[in-house]
Amino acid sequence: MLGPRRSGISRTAAARVPGAWPARADMLPRNKGVDVISKRFSSTTDDVIVTFTVDRRDARSVEWVAEINDWEPVAMKRSWLGFGPFRLRVRLPKDREIQFRYRIDGEEWTNDEAADDSWTTDEGFENSVVRTFEG
Repeated sequence: MLGPRRSGISRTAAARVPGAWPARADMLPRNKGVDVISKRFSSTTDDVIVTFTVDRRDARSVEWVAEINDWEPVAMKRSWLGFGPFRLRVRLPKDREIQFRYRIDGEEWTNDEAADDSWTTDEGFENSVVRTFEG
């Protein structure tokens, strides 16, 4: 079942109940375009699970493009039934600095303000950097 239900109320009826499941896109919560990177370190493996979140509700698609996968685009999935931010969860090796960028709608390139750092390449492009060091 997707989303909370209250006392067996349908989503349509719940849209009229304050605090219940939103029935329309304009009723969804907004996080004001904030991008987020969260990391979860494993004590049993040499991986870090990193979740990238991009809030571009005007976009049709967002791709994560990183050096770790030879700059091949990886599609990010939209949450909130197709109206929320785009998210991607990847396993990255520990103790690395990984450059990446986002490609919006297959055309626009953008960096992540939530990244750990940004580096300028020899060609003059700026890439975001995520660090997978623990501590």
